[in-house]
Amino acid sequence: MAMQLTGSIALSGSIILTGSISTEGQPPGTVASASYATTASYITTAQTASYVTASNVEGLPASDPFPFTGSAIISGSQEVSGSVEFSYGVVGAAAWSTGGALTITRVQLAGAGTQNAGLAIGGSSNTTEASTEEYNGTSWSGGGALACARRALSAAGTQNAGLAIGGQGSVPLSNTEEYNGTSWSGGGNLLQVRCAPAGAGTQNAGLAFGGAAPSALANTEEYNGTSWSGGGNLIQSRFFHAGAGEQNAGLAFGGSNAPAGPPLSCTEEYNGTSWSSGGALITARWQLAGAGTQNAGLAINGRDVAIAQTCTEEYNGTSWSAGGASNIPVYWHAGAGTQTAALKFGGRDAANISVSCTEEYTAAPPTYTKTFDYSSTTGETTVSCLIETSAERYKDNIQPMGSQLNKVMQLQPVEFDWKSNRKHDIGFVADSVKNIYPNLVSEKDGQVEGMNYSKLVSALVKSIQEQQTQIDELKTRLDNNN
Repeated sequence: MAMQLTGSIALSGSIILTGSISTEGQPPGTVASASYATTASYITTAQTASYVTASNVEGLPASDPFPFTGSAIISGSQEVSGSVEFSYGVVGAAAWSTGGALTITRVQLAGAGTQNAGLAIGGSSNTTEASTEEYNGTSWSGGGALACARRALSAAGTQNAGLAIGGQGSVPLSNTEEYNGTSWSGGGNLLQVRCAPAGAGTQNAGLAFGGAAPSALANTEEYNGTSWSGGGNLIQSRFFHAGAGEQNAGLAFGGSNAPAGPPLSCTEEYNGTSWSSGGALITARWQLAGAGTQNAGLAINGRDVAIAQTCTEEYNGTSWSAGGASNIPVYWHAGAGTQTAALKFGGRDAANISVSCTEEYTAAPPTYTKTFDYSSTTGETTVSCLIETSAERYKDNIQPMGSQLNKVMQLQPVEFDWKSNRKHDIGFVADSVKNIYPNLVSEKDGQVEGMNYSKLVSALVKSIQEQQTQIDELKTRLDNNN
C-alpha cells in the first residue's frame, strides 16, 4: 500500500521501513529537498549496503545515493548499517542563455510568472499592444488579448493568475486587468492614474508603486483581488524603475525621477506599511527589469543616461553584487522568475532597435563538499571539522584544573591490532584509562566501551604547563648559580 505525504507528520513511536522510498510521478532526479525532523527511533531494513540506496528511487541509477538535500533534526536513536555521507552544496554562478524569441517584437512591456511559465503582457511594437504571450520554457505562444491595449505598464502574479497594472494607452491608465490563463477580465481601478510604475506580489495581493502621471510618483497601492487601497509612500519618487517581491515584502530599485534622467541607484524595501532604504545598485540605471524577492532580488539590464547595459545585479537583502552579464544589452524590456531562474524578454538594444529575444538566467548546479564520511567497509569516519560545545554559557562551577602531570605519567600508550579487521593501530586501552580518568571512559551494558580522546587534550596541556614551570625554575637556579 502506498502512502503519500504532502504536509507535516508527527511521529511519537518507532519507524520501520521494510519497503522502498520512491519519487513516483516526479521528474527523474527528484530529491527530498525540505528539512525534516525525526523525534522517534527508526531502522531502515530495505537496504543494508548503504543508508538508503538509489535502487529505492525511480529515475536514479542504483549506484548513486538517495539524495536528501535538506536538514535533518533527529532527537531519537538512529541505527545505520551502511555508509553515510554528509555534504554541503554551494550554488554555482548564474549565467544567461538564449531562449525562444517572442512572437511579436515589443518594448515597454510587462512580465510575470516564472522561467518555465512566463507571461509577456502588452507593450509597443508598431502600435500599442493588447497581445499576451505565454512561455513554456522553450517557446512563446499567443494568449488572450488585453481588453485595453497598453504599454509602460507593470504586472504581478503568475502565468495563470496574472495582473496587468496601469500603463499608457492613448492616455495614462488606471484600470487593472486579471488573467486566468486564457483571457483577461476587468479588475478594480487604481486610485492614481499612472504609467511606467513597478509591480510585485500576486493577483490577489498585488503591489503598485511609483510611476508617472505625468511627473514622478511616490505613492504605493495595494490590491486585494477586488480593489486598490493606499499604502506607504516611496522615499524617492520614480518611474521606469523595477520591482520584485510580495505585497508585504516589496523591493523597488533603479528608475528615474525626471524624463531626461539621471538614473537612480537607490533601493527601497517595503514591509507592508512603509518603505525603508536598502543597498544601492552598483550601476545606476532606469528602464530596467526586475525579478525575485526582497531578500533575493535581481536587477536586469536597463540603461544609464543613454547606453543600454548588459549588467545583472543580485540582491541579498542588504547589498547588491554583480551577477552574470546578459548576451544582449536591452532596456524597456520585461523580467520574471527568481534570482536563480529568471527570464528577460523584449526591449530595445544598444542600437535602439526593438528586439524579440528572450534570455534565461540560471544558476549552475551546486558543487558539494563532503564534510562527514562514514565507511561501512573500513569502519572509519572522516570529518572536515568537528566542533564540540564548549562555550561558557553552557557551564557552571568553572575551576582551574589541578595538577595532571602525575596522572598523565601513569597513562600507557600502546600498539595493538583490532580484532575485527586485524588492522594495526596505536592508542590507549580504555580499561586502563578508567583507573586514571574514569570520566573519560564510556560504558555500554555494564562493560567498558571506549574513551573520549579529545578531553584528554586539556590534561596534556596542563601537564605541559607544569613541565614548563619546572623547566623555568631549573633555568632560574642555573642562572643564579652562574
